[in-house]
Amino acid sequence: MNVLVKSRLKEEVETLAAEAFHQHLISGYGDGEYPDEYQIVIQGRPKHFTLEYARSFLANLIEHSSFGTGLIRSMIRSV
Repeated sequence: MNVLVKSRLKEEVETLAAEAFHQHLISGYGDGEYPDEYQIVIQGRPKHFTLEYARSFLANLIEHSSFGTGLIRSMIRSV
């Protein structure tokens, strides 16, 4: 993956993470230990994901947040 694509992907993940945080779907977020990782804090536990997985997970979490907390809890348990 080239640098420009990776930079855009990271920006998208950061935007999604901020939205999920403000909706109280996650309790924190930030850069991971490695350049291709992103850290998402779920139920007080930090999880490290690839940028691609983080984007997918956050987008699905936000999309399904309108369906109620039961579905969100099942999504979080599966992580």
